[in-house]
Order: sequence, then C-alpha cells, then structure tokens
Amino acid sequence: MLSIALYLTLVVVLIAGAIHLLFIRPRQRRRALVNSPMPPSWRSWIAQAVPHYACYSADSRHLLEERVKIFVAEKAFYGCDGQEVEDLHRVTIAAQACLLSLAYPIDSASAVTAILLYPSAFRVPASGTTGLSFFDQDGVVAFDQDVVIASDEDIRLGESWEEGRIILSWDDIETELAARKAGEQPVANVVLHEFAHQFDQHQGISAAMVAGESGPAATLSRAFAALQQAVETDMDTLIDPYGSTEPAEFIAVLTETFFERPLALQQSDEALYATISQIYRLDLATLVRQSGED
Repeated sequence: MLSIALYLTLVVVLIAGAIHLLFIRPRQRRRALVNSPMPPSWRSWIAQAVPHYACYSADSRHLLEERVKIFVAEKAFYGCDGQEVEDLHRVTIAAQACLLSLAYPIDSASAVTAILLYPSAFRVPASGTTGLSFFDQDGVVAFDQDVVIASDEDIRLGESWEEGRIILSWDDIETELAARKAGEQPVANVVLHEFAHQFDQHQGISAAMVAGESGPAATLSRAFAALQQAVETDMDTLIDPYGSTEPAEFIAVLTETFFERPLALQQSDEALYATISQIYRLDLATLVRQSGED
C-alpha cells in the first residue's frame, strides 16, 4: 500500500507533467518556430497575399510573419478532389487568416483547426445529410464528418463550419492574387470571408446584431438594413450585395471591404468604418493614406 507521502509525490509529478505537456511545451515549440528563419519565398508570398501589405508598420509585418509560422505549423491542411497542398498554399492562406486577429493575443480571436482546400469551386449536390471522410497526405482518415448540405445544388467558393474547419477554393484565391498583382480590385476575397465567419463566431459580432444590442452592434445593424434596402431597390453598393442575406454574411463581406478597400469604405460610411476598425483594432484607411497608396 502506498504511503501518503509517496501518493502525494506521484500526484505532484502527474500534475507537473500535465502542466508541461499542455502549457510549457507548446510555448517552447512556438518560441522555436518564431525564432526560426523564414524562407525568402515565404516572405514574398505573404507580401503578395496581404492587401496593402506595404502600408503596415515593420513591427506589424514582423508579428504577421511570426503568426504565419505558427499557423502553418499548427493548423491541419487537407487537399481535396486531387488538390495538392504545398507551402505556397499554406502560407498564402495563413497570411490572410492571421491578418484578421493580428491585433489580438494569439488563440484569442478564433478556433480554426483545419483547412480543406479544393482546386476550384465545389458543388453541394443535394439535400439531406452526407458522410464525408477527409484524408491526410498519407491516405489515413483524418476525420469523419456528417455534413448537412443545402436543399438545392450550389457551387461554392468556400465554407466555414462551426467545428473550426474552413473549406476554400484555390482557383478563386489565385484569381484574387492575380487581380491584386495586376493593380486591379479583386472581386472577392474568399479567405478573408470564411475566416471572418470564424472570427465573428468567436467574438459574437453578428449575434450581438441579432440580439439588438446597442453600441457597435447598432451601427452594424443600421448599415445592414441600409444594404438590404439598397439591394431591394437595385442600387449599386460598395459592399457585396450577398451581405444583405443575413448578419453573419454582412460581417464577412464587410470584412472583405475593410481590408481590400478601406478608403472607399471610410468615404462611404464613416461611422461603419470606425466600427469595423474598432473591431479589428486597425485604422487601415489612415495607414493607406499615410503611405500615399491609392
């Protein structure tokens, strides 16, 4: 029979081991990642992926690089429908994803665990529930998922699941990157859109709109109603009309507009710009204006 002293010693050792495994070891691993050199190609991919990248301070760019290293190392990426996943894909997606929570402590703004990457837009074929299995690069089932799919066949560029999983179309990401490289305005940013859903779910932004809260939620609700009215009357809108369908989609397309066209958003609706700027803790319009970028 174990003595009380030996029993207490074992308990202490187990607790210490758990603390090391759950808290100390991940911090050590992240510290090693942050201190590791970044390949020059990664830095180039980040610069190409992030809208208005040159406008950010050196400190912000350095922090983004650190977050990208951690994101790429810790998040699971799965290629679907024949799509291979390489560093270019991981870094490009990570750069835009990390941009949304750059002003927040790491792990505090979303709970994304896995990214499923398709080569192009994917179809949601029929109504009901379907069982999907996703495989890692060794052909081993990474997870099984029962997915409730739409009542009609849809072609989608991306999806965000409540379980912390994101589905993206690489072809549409490339289209957005090519437009920016050519000096044109991208039609959409699927990465920002889908990760904005995760950010929103974690922060409760659209939920506050639905609940009729005051403050920032009231400003967002007012802008949401204005977008709905504009869409109903066939008016041109700066924010994608898709945002008129529901508050969650409004936050997602507003996020796209904020990061892609901050000056236009500020000029269109200063109160709305101030609210989304407060949410992301970033005055991007001022940074763009100070940089002299058009």
